Amino acid sequence: MLNLVSLFTLYVYVKYFALSGLYTGLAAGLGKLAIALASWLSGYFSDITPNNRFGRRRVWVIFFTPILAFFFVMQFSPQFFVPLGNEFLVFIYLAIFGSGFQACYALLTTPFQAWMPEVVPESDRIEVSGYQNTANFIGNLVGTALGFLLPSLIGDPETADILGSAGFILLACVLIIAGIELIFYLPSIFFVPDPPRENIPPPSPLRELKIILTNRNYVSWIMVNGVHTIGLTSLATIVLIYIEDVLQFEVTEYIIFGICLFGTLILMFIFWGYFSNRYSKTRTYLVSQLYLALVLPSTLIVGQGVIPLSLLIQGIIFALLLAIGMSGYFILPYAIMGDIVEKDEKDTGETRSGHYTGFFGLPLNIFQAGAVILTGILVDEELLPLVAGEEYTVGLILWGPVCGIFILIATILFYFLVNADPLKNAKNL
Repeated sequence: MLNLVSLFTLYVYVKYFALSGLYTGLAAGLGKLAIALASWLSGYFSDITPNNRFGRRRVWVIFFTPILAFFFVMQFSPQFFVPLGNEFLVFIYLAIFGSGFQACYALLTTPFQAWMPEVVPESDRIEVSGYQNTANFIGNLVGTALGFLLPSLIGDPETADILGSAGFILLACVLIIAGIELIFYLPSIFFVPDPPRENIPPPSPLRELKIILTNRNYVSWIMVNGVHTIGLTSLATIVLIYIEDVLQFEVTEYIIFGICLFGTLILMFIFWGYFSNRYSKTRTYLVSQLYLALVLPSTLIVGQGVIPLSLLIQGIIFALLLAIGMSGYFILPYAIMGDIVEKDEKDTGETRSGHYTGFFGLPLNIFQAGAVILTGILVDEELLPLVAGEEYTVGLILWGPVCGIFILIATILFYFLVNADPLKNAKNL
């Protein structure tokens, strides 16, 4: 669902609901601020939730799964509630329900992720992280395929009756997806153990915040991920418009691109998992992200008449190259965060997994808010000039090097500041 929201929101609001790229980016930015605050609060409160028959972490999953589904459906249904000709009201609608979706996503997934260091030992975290990411990207593959398929189901933006049959087709699709979300969270509710822990008096949030912010490795990891996510969020948000406007893909090409991208991501998890176990998490991050930073500027030439290949072949090659670098990053965060949390618990004798996991989302989503606003500007034809002889803005060829710069900066910061193997005595390169 989150992948579909990131991929499809900018596209559907700009193309079908006539909202400008700037307004769409601002609304998405407000959503990221909502998820930032909700991540922090849910981490803290899930740590101090008393043990009960529903479980300390599990109760959050039970409660927020249906609420998340509701906000997801509403986010893609403005045609039934506000006049689409009133851009300000459409903006307010997206800001409310987009922020609600993002907040509920944090309130559901932060406690869920806080289970990781509580039920998985350090020796198994890379393996389990691989399972998580494989499942995530199967979901992302489906979400991406749907993101590419939905425009064809709804119809051409220029002719589709979004207030009539096309709008009901979109509603039917999002209702089905919301139903799948409900069904697929059920296994975690019944089968993920929720280890009983001694109930503790609610600690002061300021005390807890002070403790985690004195963890220099944790703060450095936040900083690196914050800079990195500007590039990665912009990439995920803009790619659908990019392949339609620049690469001129239609339905079949969309699906081929998505399968190549996310199929390669999943396959590369095997390689990067072996690489990480053979060498280290540190080297995995450095190699994969330096590579990705070098690949992204190729948007300056892909689809610009420079490469003597068809646009489909250029798009496939671009998807494969992106996937190799992206997968090296995606396999790491769960494992590194789990190690940081366990190291703190060993050092302090206290558990604050939820607070570590939750606060991480606060600055990270503030960075992402800036990223989605930047992306909205890049596709706004009223703010940026068009490429000579084309109908898209220069932002659709500049986004690659812009994202690459942020990922390169993050990689440099990672090298100097982060110990990706904190349970070992020294940084293992």
